[in-house]
Amino acid sequence: MISKTALETADFVLRELTDSPSAFGGKRNLLGGDFRQILPVIRHGTKTTTVSRTVIPGINSRSSRF
Repeated sequence: MISKTALETADFVLRELTDSPSAFGGKRNLLGGDFRQILPVIRHGTKTTTVSRTVIPGINSRSSRF
């Protein structure tokens, strides 16, 4: 699964390249997978650390559809 940091970086770069405040610079993205099943692997991470690095809390619910 893609990390929250990688997804936020892609969002930042697309916003900068397109000079747009919209999520991902207004570009459409297709993300696939079972977001409730696969958690990121974090060495020596606690449950709180793992949950904080998942993609779901980082996604703006207004601009996303599931």
